[in-house]
Amino acid sequence: MSRELAKLGFKLQKAFAPSVHILVPKILFTLVVKEVIEEKGDEVSACKELFRQGVWAGSLAVTNLASLASLMKFWPGKNDPRGVAGYAEMIGGAFWGLFVGHGPRVKTEVLDDKGLVWAEVTEAPGADAFYKVIAPAGVDTLFFVSGMYEGAFQTALNLVGATGGWIAMWRPLSSRGVCGFLGKLDLPPSEAAKLIEAKCPSFFRIIDWDQSVAFANELLGVEAKRERSSM
Repeated sequence: MSRELAKLGFKLQKAFAPSVHILVPKILFTLVVKEVIEEKGDEVSACKELFRQGVWAGSLAVTNLASLASLMKFWPGKNDPRGVAGYAEMIGGAFWGLFVGHGPRVKTEVLDDKGLVWAEVTEAPGADAFYKVIAPAGVDTLFFVSGMYEGAFQTALNLVGATGGWIAMWRPLSSRGVCGFLGKLDLPPSEAAKLIEAKCPSFFRIIDWDQSVAFANELLGVEAKRERSSM
């Protein structure tokens, strides 16, 4: 089922063009959420599966639609954290337009000069979006969107040749957008996690560091340190 949902998730972003009424992607996404809930049976497992399918969809979207020349042009060659922050702000905004269909608010911050960049992408006030569908209490549909961001950013890092140096993780942000970070792989996971949780205490509550690493490995072929094995 995972590949089928991933394909459906990819079709969603193709329906996000302004010429298509938001009802179309909402109907498609409602089917995704319904099937995931029926298969998983509980809210936490459903959130994890929505996230996993989002990782697939985001990776597929970038692979098929993003301009490699643009991704490479704006990546800071020396991996400077401030340059990476600028990259995250620019690409983070572009991804929201690609996935959701309107311009967001984006802010970034360097949390550690050794290589840890924080980013928040929030929806425009009053804007409708495909993920705003009815779901059971405890099922946050933004897990799908944050999964798309994680897959999209990690794939972009792969394409620009930064895989060996950086990893990206993203999560829902208070029902109004997504938040995440780009971190150097040589930064100890336990150290990075503390800084991330200071910005967003619930960041690793549903999907922890090791699960993101597992998704990156399973779905995208990216190797990174697991938190438990490095503490």
